[in-house]
Amino acid sequence: MSNLTLTAEQISAFLQQNPEVVSQIFVLADNHQNDDSNSNNNNNDNNVISLQEQQTIYLREKNSQLENKLKELISFGEENDITSSKMHKLNVALNLATTFSGVINTLNFSLKEDFDVDPVSVCFWELPKGISDEKSLPTNCRINAKLKEFATTLKRPYCLSTEGLEISEWFGSNCDENSIKSQAIMAIKNGDEVFGILALGSNNPNRFFPQMGTIYLERMSEMLAASLVRTVFSK
Repeated sequence: MSNLTLTAEQISAFLQQNPEVVSQIFVLADNHQNDDSNSNNNNNDNNVISLQEQQTIYLREKNSQLENKLKELISFGEENDITSSKMHKLNVALNLATTFSGVINTLNFSLKEDFDVDPVSVCFWELPKGISDEKSLPTNCRINAKLKEFATTLKRPYCLSTEGLEISEWFGSNCDENSIKSQAIMAIKNGDEVFGILALGSNNPNRFFPQMGTIYLERMSEMLAASLVRTVFSK
């Protein structure tokens, strides 16, 4: 999940609207390559680098940097296209769910199969209407005042470590804490009211980190909250 949200189509559109960005680079490089060739023919016995040669070297390096940057932007765009497609698939599936268990099972399946996230935990401050037994919940997290207070302070997804809070508090007592190297914690809200949390874990220590872009995580928690309010909490 990168900070850039450019799509491949946006990059292609920019290059189409500004063809001079690419064409000028190659024209300049070609012209100075010819100058370099002529300069070498005229200075075979001179080891001093001419101004034209220095300019040619600079332009070649600059051209290489621009090519690498362009490849990086295209890669970011393609990556975001894939993530957007997965988010759309999840959104459609959540909209088709009509029950609490349907929403939770859809979320769990998508996160594990499409996003390669495991474990996944969803915790609520109160049991949804129609759910009379805590065993019906998909997790075994321990709800306490500290966890609730932490959730209410979340203005955006909290990524990386969870200092001061045990991992088992939201991933359940049966989780292998040693296998969870990074995590993302999101508040589940109905308007401004927080009524639960969504926790994602990973064995990759670099999967979730403080400087990462969180727009997809924010959208995911909003989609989940909307589906839960629609199917359970508004009834």
